[in-house]
Amino acid sequence: MTPPLKGRPVGRCRARSLTITTPAARNPALARALTLARTGAVARLLALVLVLTGCQGGPTGTPTPSESGGSAAGSPLRTSEIDVSVLAPRAAYTIFEVTDGACGVVARSGGDDVVPVASVFKLWVLDAAARQVRAGTLRWDTPVIIRDELRSDPSGEAYNIPTGTSVPLQRMLTLMISISDNTATDHVLDLVGRDAVSDVIRQLAPSGAARTLPLLSTADMARLKFVSPEVGREYAGLGPEQRAATVIGLPHRVPLPWLSDPTAVQRIDISTPSLVDDIEWFAAPSDLCRTMTDLARLSGEAGLQPVGQVLGTNPGMPPAQAQSWTTAWFKGGSEPGVLALVWRLARGGRDRVVVVTATDPHHALVESPAGQRALTAVLAAAQNA
Repeated sequence: MTPPLKGRPVGRCRARSLTITTPAARNPALARALTLARTGAVARLLALVLVLTGCQGGPTGTPTPSESGGSAAGSPLRTSEIDVSVLAPRAAYTIFEVTDGACGVVARSGGDDVVPVASVFKLWVLDAAARQVRAGTLRWDTPVIIRDELRSDPSGEAYNIPTGTSVPLQRMLTLMISISDNTATDHVLDLVGRDAVSDVIRQLAPSGAARTLPLLSTADMARLKFVSPEVGREYAGLGPEQRAATVIGLPHRVPLPWLSDPTAVQRIDISTPSLVDDIEWFAAPSDLCRTMTDLARLSGEAGLQPVGQVLGTNPGMPPAQAQSWTTAWFKGGSEPGVLALVWRLARGGRDRVVVVTATDPHHALVESPAGQRALTAVLAAAQNA
């Protein structure tokens, strides 16, 4: 055990933006190395959403009726059209109402298309870990031993933990979800097993499963998309069985250069979208609602309350806004050209899941006032619709 780790805060929020405190955030050289769902990128992109539901209205312009479905209870709800196309060429949002475990659409733009979701896949890792705790094969305090071969990109906190250190499973899960720590993720993925997480994906995210599997670790994704994109292009052309065989030997074929040379990150392009539609973790909005709903179910079982604690550590909004909900869970994911944001927001008898995705295979996503207004309006609609 490592008491300093156990007691150390994961991050802190300010009223109008999210500030995540990590070694990478303090070290410009490490910050440049962030790849998948990078802490710095998430902080910048989440700044778009953090002028939240205290807003006095949605985006400027004339409201028009949105595509709306009936709620799970059968009563139709309407909301103003929210234009999220300002986020990226391919962008969409969906607000779900969850009733008796079923996801009903309250409002949406676009359909239920399968899209890249970056580090949102870590929700499936958490789900698989919780199932194993329920089964008794793991405990929340199961020690996770830091191993060099499971280090990912130099982001987050776990990358800098000394080899051989024992960290409680719940702490690693908290890092994985709250600051999208990739090294923590790959350690938990190794502990739980890719097969177990793949089973969760097939059950909860069937729409995107065929494109997600075989399951890649965050280090695998970095190797294929950023360290050696030529190997990534080769991988993208393979069938499922060939991909699975390639993944086994990938660490030896494409070693992570920063493990031996920290300056190597300065020679890697991590700002340009790479194979966004070919090598990713994929899901439809309905997959992500189903995932959050299953995590909610698990968190209500005896001994599984830490599921909710992990998901609520970083609510993806300022504390004052999060307090308007009795439950505010969040997971975000980003990489160049990809943004995915998922919330579970509940109070009283209302249980909402909000999904926002944005994809540009050719250009990195950038902040804009219009994008900020769109994301603000989506979260306002979740509260008021």
